[in-house]
Amino acid sequence: MTLSRNLIKKFRVGFAVLIAILVVLVASTLMSFAQLAEANRWNIHTYKVLVETHSIARSLSNMEAGARGFAVTGDSRFLPRLIQARAEFSRGFNAAQALIKDEQSAALQRRLLRQQQQWVKVFVEPMVAIRQDPQNPAATLAEIRRVSIEGKTHVDGIRQTLADINDRELVLLRQRGQRAARLQTWTAAILLAGGAFAIALTATLCVMLFGNMRRLTQSNAQLAQEVAERTEAEAALRESAERLALVSEVSQMGDWDLNLATREAHRSPRHDQIFGYPAMLPQWNYDIFLQHVHPDDRAVVDRAFQKAIAHSSDWDFECRIVWSDASVHWIWGRGRVFQTGAQEQKRMIGTVADITERKLAQQETHALSMRLVEASHINRRIMEYSLDVICTIDGTGCFVQVSAASEKVWGYKSHELVGRPYIELVAPEDVAMTNEVAAEILAGRSTNNFENRYIHKNGALVPMVWSARWSEADGIMFCVARDVTARKQSDLALEGARDEAERAREVAQQAQKEAERANLAKSEFLSRMSHELRTPLNAILGFGQLLEMEELEDGQRAGVEQILKGGRHLLELVNEILDIASIDAGRLALSPEPVHLGALAEETMKLLRPVAAERRIRFENLLGGGYVLADQQRLKQVLLNLISNAVKYNREGGLVRLTSGVPTLPGRVRFEVTDTGSGILPAGLEKLFAPFERLDAAQKGVEGTGIGLTISQRLVQLMDGEIGVYSVAGEGTTFWVELPGAQDPMEAVERRNAPRPPAAVTEAPKDATHTILYMEDNLSNLNLIEHILSRRAQFRLLSAMQGRRGLELAREHCPDLILLDLHLPDINGDEVLRHLRAEPATRDIPVIILSADATPKQIERLLEMGAGAYLTKPLDVKKFLAVLDGTLNQGDSFHAR
Repeated sequence: MTLSRNLIKKFRVGFAVLIAILVVLVASTLMSFAQLAEANRWNIHTYKVLVETHSIARSLSNMEAGARGFAVTGDSRFLPRLIQARAEFSRGFNAAQALIKDEQSAALQRRLLRQQQQWVKVFVEPMVAIRQDPQNPAATLAEIRRVSIEGKTHVDGIRQTLADINDRELVLLRQRGQRAARLQTWTAAILLAGGAFAIALTATLCVMLFGNMRRLTQSNAQLAQEVAERTEAEAALRESAERLALVSEVSQMGDWDLNLATREAHRSPRHDQIFGYPAMLPQWNYDIFLQHVHPDDRAVVDRAFQKAIAHSSDWDFECRIVWSDASVHWIWGRGRVFQTGAQEQKRMIGTVADITERKLAQQETHALSMRLVEASHINRRIMEYSLDVICTIDGTGCFVQVSAASEKVWGYKSHELVGRPYIELVAPEDVAMTNEVAAEILAGRSTNNFENRYIHKNGALVPMVWSARWSEADGIMFCVARDVTARKQSDLALEGARDEAERAREVAQQAQKEAERANLAKSEFLSRMSHELRTPLNAILGFGQLLEMEELEDGQRAGVEQILKGGRHLLELVNEILDIASIDAGRLALSPEPVHLGALAEETMKLLRPVAAERRIRFENLLGGGYVLADQQRLKQVLLNLISNAVKYNREGGLVRLTSGVPTLPGRVRFEVTDTGSGILPAGLEKLFAPFERLDAAQKGVEGTGIGLTISQRLVQLMDGEIGVYSVAGEGTTFWVELPGAQDPMEAVERRNAPRPPAAVTEAPKDATHTILYMEDNLSNLNLIEHILSRRAQFRLLSAMQGRRGLELAREHCPDLILLDLHLPDINGDEVLRHLRAEPATRDIPVIILSADATPKQIERLLEMGAGAYLTKPLDVKKFLAVLDGTLNQGDSFHAR
């Protein structure tokens, strides 16, 4: 290969020299021919100048002859010849002037022109004038001779000038001929020398060609062998590259080539796929790589890279990268610095692989190892602290492991039993049975309640209950044995206690019946007490509200406010006592439903905001949109109690916050009510939910009955929930409630279960007149209603103190509305309602129940019987008037409580 290149190089040089010589020869030849052509052109030019000078001389002779002939003979035929000769002289002179380029010839030509003009003036014109002068028609020969002699002098000068011009042109012609001869000689010499040199060089090249061809033939054979060897090497290299590409594809590794000077990198498609790009990015460099590295790993990776460059060592690293979708992946990379030549820039070539799965597996393996260590630790603890005997037994029936409980149960320490056959400890009477069960366990059937007796180290028999299972893979029987001595003894005691228990059950049944009768009597008493207390309270609060509407003095108004305040406090106390009684008797009916906790809390806070605003206390509702399974009315009662307490016991300008808490069990919802008051001491927290326990509220001037938290606790418990409290003295108190969670109900169910909006207070038309019948046996209550209705001119009131009399008035007057008390002296109010609804004349008259009995079942029962509304005593006058107006204006059932 080297020989061929050298040969080609030599021939290139030889042919280049040969071509250069030929170019020089051709150029010289062309130059010589160009100069010869130029010399020939000048020769032709000189001949043209000579021709023109001969033409000028001929025209000069013709002019002379014409002028002299005309002058001598007077024949006018000489004149055209003269004129033609003058024209030829001008033409020849102009042509010669255009051809002459030599400065000396040009000067001669200018002299010729002056001479010719002078001759024409001295000779030609006088000769013509002699013949044409009318004053001298007969010219004398002497005059002609005189002019001729004078003209001859000028003609000779002209002819001499023409001869000088011809001589000058002949000199130039001779000089140019000599130069052309020299050029011809030089051109011939160049052609001969160049041809000889070219022939010699060609011969030399041919000799070299034949010599090199021989050497080339020899080298071609060697080259063919080298080509064959290289072909085999290239095939092996291709196979190696294909194998490497296949390995890279199978191993899911990407490769890269980084220019350490520019930091630009070439890489494979798999490289970019590892970094989260399905298609290759248009550019990649080291800075882009660092941007993909997790911020926590970036500094470590960069330090390792800089160290590898500084020491020309391998760069081996593992790190996390962040894809464009923010997902985190693990990669492993390895690169090596190298430089192919002294002038080449340093590069680093390496590979990268996604090791996310391996890292996850390592993490899982580590977690499993930790759990295994923990399980082993727990296993040791179980073996150490278990009260039952835990042991493993091999296929030969010997103990492999025994827990520490063996010493307490059998009197043997663990190490005393390891390697010992377990059958040696079995009571002789139970050996056969134990062997049968052991054979079944070894056959693959486990046992859970096998009983036998073991012999204690002190010789006592210990009854045992065994659970055992055989592991074929481990060749081990896993066993747990419990000492049932105490159970056996308790079984004997239990037999003796069963009779006693039966007798106790009979006593308990009798006591339960007595308790039920007592609860019934208590409920009857509370119901009667509620009615007896509500009846006078109705009059007290009713007339108090009427007095409040009057124009009173400040002292009187303060007294009325105290009356209403005390009456409402007593009414609240009666209601809460009834609630506790209903809860204790199990008569409180709940209607669990999905309740939107945040909305109910907001509704409750809305009711209490005016009270809170008086003390500049802010509400903050941070409850989300979760639902709880609860009775909405009772949950609202709990919220009212907790939030009102948070307002009462808060500081001026404080905060009441409702937040979501972390439930103790899944599937439950927890909310917390926190205030910023003075807090509760730990001793007070224990007594907080006791009935009538108000701690130091009375001293602080905070109103309340002391049983609100008791009712809240029992209501929460009835709704399958829990309630609790924690407090920090000086910072505030937090009450928490935890209830079962519920799913968001359908919209239709929400509308159906949504609380009914309060009735709007509307005034009756001024010109309408309505007849109202009131059945009531209590005179104060009658007077109260009369006073209330007297404020409305459109109302006419009829009253009856007995049920039968009321029925008669209803049939007779067909009132627009009937107000009915339940406890009438002759017949009960519900019987009156039944008669009203049974008779056609009174069937459509709306009936409003006014009663001190506020039990929910009672209200529900009478509404189902046909009552339009049920109002409890003591009456809320505004609500009573609103229900009255709504019922009369709408003309249909107007439900309210």
